[in-house]
Amino acid sequence: MPNAQNNLKNQLIGLLMVIISAISFATLGVFANKMFSLGLSANSILAWRFVGAGFILWSLLVIKKDVSLGAKESMIAFLLGLIGYAVASFCFMFAILNIGMAGATVLLYTYTTFSCLLRWFLFKRLPGPKDIIIALISFAGCVLVCGSTSFISSVGKINIGMLAGIISGLVYSLYLILNEKYLCNVSTVKSSAWITVGTGVAFTILSAIKHENIIPLNFADAILPLLGIILVSTILPIVTLLQGIKLIGPVKAAVISTIEPCAAAIFGLILFNQTLSPFQIIGICLVVFSVIGTQNLPFLGKLFS
Repeated sequence: MPNAQNNLKNQLIGLLMVIISAISFATLGVFANKMFSLGLSANSILAWRFVGAGFILWSLLVIKKDVSLGAKESMIAFLLGLIGYAVASFCFMFAILNIGMAGATVLLYTYTTFSCLLRWFLFKRLPGPKDIIIALISFAGCVLVCGSTSFISSVGKINIGMLAGIISGLVYSLYLILNEKYLCNVSTVKSSAWITVGTGVAFTILSAIKHENIIPLNFADAILPLLGIILVSTILPIVTLLQGIKLIGPVKAAVISTIEPCAAAIFGLILFNQTLSPFQIIGICLVVFSVIGTQNLPFLGKLFS
């Protein structure tokens, strides 16, 4: 009985961690809009985002005098940032520029499906019927929330933007699964510190190669959005997501993370007076239903059996 209670407690804590992560990630667009208005490119914003996050996380570790981590784990975490997170982020931004935010978001969230397939391919963990149904429901909800009718109508016409979006979903799912496999016993703050540094290095180099402006036009006006993008949109969601993955695994975490576009739509409604269409409202309901479905509740067992 105590083990069952502890397992339920871990499931609920993991659920809460991933929900916090998804809502925090959804604030990125709010802060990024301000940074764009100050003359920064997408690569420059991402460089500030991850270098700043890495600096703060490492500062916390130094203050706590807890910076030790094995060379193997450090290298894995750094490479997951440099190659995994950075490549997924770059492909996502490239997709946005070519097929728009809605289409890019839909393709990014194919990582819910990729997570199931990769766990089966790499670790022979075959997803059950319930996992497959819930993943499909969450993805359908994401499509409706994004409201990308022009994207959906052109699905048969694969172009480089769509390919980049699909790659972003594939790489991000691989990043989550490798985190679970190799860093499950590593402090979440330590792994996040190395991951953010690796990602920050990648985008700093990319900005330098492209000779992009990395200093905001008015630095005083950039301080608050910079702090927001570093603390709220980066450190908080990355740390809580990795902690959530440790408790509930990458597949459940991927499904629950589809709350992010729903939260972004709600932020747009509240902050920018945007409206929600009936299809978006239905999509939000589907995502919420899929999130509930990831929990092992008795009535869901009957529903999906």
